[in-house]
Amino acid sequence: PINIKFWQEAPSQEAIDHFMKQYNIDITKPVLSWAGRPVKVKNLPYLFKSVSKVHQKMAVNFLIAGDMTNSFWDMKELEQEYNVQPIYLGLLTHDDLKVMYYVTDIYLHTSNYEGFGLVVSDAETCGTIVVSRNTAGTSDIIEHEKSGYLIDGDEEEFSSKVIKLLESDEKLKKMSSYAREMIENRFDEGKMFDDIVESIKETKNK
Repeated sequence: PINIKFWQEAPSQEAIDHFMKQYNIDITKPVLSWAGRPVKVKNLPYLFKSVSKVHQKMAVNFLIAGDMTNSFWDMKELEQEYNVQPIYLGLLTHDDLKVMYYVTDIYLHTSNYEGFGLVVSDAETCGTIVVSRNTAGTSDIIEHEKSGYLIDGDEEEFSSKVIKLLESDEKLKKMSSYAREMIENRFDEGKMFDDIVESIKETKNK
């Protein structure tokens, strides 16, 4: 279950303004973000290359949350190879992470594989659209073309979906609203508990 109440309670405008100022985020540019541990499975080269291709079409803020000190990759090498300069946020509290999701237009998820994918579900609960590589973990959370996109292809396909979304405010708002409702309907703690109990009863009766 997801802490829906926490994530869906929007941060104050004061908290958002402070966050934007603290990390020098340009409010005139769309915001892309990523959060996690920089381990091999997260495939940061795919992430950086995708952002680079987006940046060739439009200027964006690219936020990275997490401890990068023990990264599997040399972050400076990634920056230079793909000509991408992220805004590093470091480790965030849950409150600050929530602010990040609320200022984010599209959350990027490029892992080679996942378990459940909490960052994806948390982002969607905030109404943040997720573009993700199509893996078993994320396909359980994202409804393709409704709450986000599941990408089977390379960085070119991934970045093209991001660009098309950023070019359509109407599409962004529609998918954002759908993502929040979908997560609430599917992963509400009470509903999940009731579903588990019902499943046990059905199994017992067979």
